[in-house]
Amino acid sequence: MKQGGFTFIELMVTLAILALLATIAYPTLALKLKRQKEQELKNAIHRIQQAIDLYRTTCKANLIDADPQLQCNPPTLTSLTEGIAHKSELNVKYYFISAIPTDPFTKTDTKDTNYGWNIKAFVKQADSSKGVIGVSSKSEAIGTNGIPYSQW
Repeated sequence: MKQGGFTFIELMVTLAILALLATIAYPTLALKLKRQKEQELKNAIHRIQQAIDLYRTTCKANLIDADPQLQCNPPTLTSLTEGIAHKSELNVKYYFISAIPTDPFTKTDTKDTNYGWNIKAFVKQADSSKGVIGVSSKSEAIGTNGIPYSQW
């Protein structure tokens, strides 16, 4: 009398085929996830740069008071989210970005005033930097284009 079921050899061949398919699919999936994070990084840097440019435009239109030494560059990243008072109208504030996006490649400390970004400063001094002209990632990993994320 013959019993139904699979033999040990049939199960092993099936497992070997599944392992082979997983081995082929993993690098493709890992690359897709890395490219997705890279796109998130590009979008975050672009959003922050747009807010900085909007701050400059508002300053050059003489709508807000700004430090003349910074030549219309925002003093900090937080100044973009906290709102800057209008120069002549009371109770009017300009908000340039609702929240600073996070770097998808680095962990951000909630107490970090730079939100985990490297700040490209307008005025660099030995003890501090003033005037944000841009940001870059703190990650030293290399992108799929061969350029470190910190240089994007």
